Amino acid sequence: MNLRSIHVNLSMMHLFVPALDQQPVMPSLVGGPERLVITYDIICQWSKNFQKRMKIYPENMRILETMQVEVAIPGWHINGHGEGCQTNFNLSYMEGAGRTVGEDIETTWAGTNQLVPSVREMGPAARHDTLNDQWNGWNFRKIVGFHKSFFSLQFIPILTVFRHQELCF
Repeated sequence: MNLRSIHVNLSMMHLFVPALDQQPVMPSLVGGPERLVITYDIICQWSKNFQKRMKIYPENMRILETMQVEVAIPGWHINGHGEGCQTNFNLSYMEGAGRTVGEDIETTWAGTNQLVPSVREMGPAARHDTLNDQWNGWNFRKIVGFHKSFFSLQFIPILTVFRHQELCF
């Protein structure tokens, strides 16, 4: 392992571990242990030695050993990986993942990229405010349009199941 990959792994751990404290844990689908699903573009590499890296953190910050931890590569990145990764880390094969893409955060980049010429010239406080305004606006538009995406992601598959049942039975 080279120095760059060690740095990336530790940087991600320092972002990931505190975020655990802020996130609700999914109950098990079948009454088993609590379940944590982690998606990351290079989870196939990052998940190696994950438990060993967790041991550098205080015990109260670690994932409970009784918790079921599952890892996956988000939908838009999975095709850039080899066949082994596509089989072992695919959200499409994960029980309970449904049609999760796992890349919502990256969908804001197209709108944010347009701000680059402006924010490049700003001081830190103005840049922070401008980016926050951009993302708050994005979140507002997403909430307002949620009913459309909810319909397409939830009800259309349900209707499709009913149609298939009618055709088959």
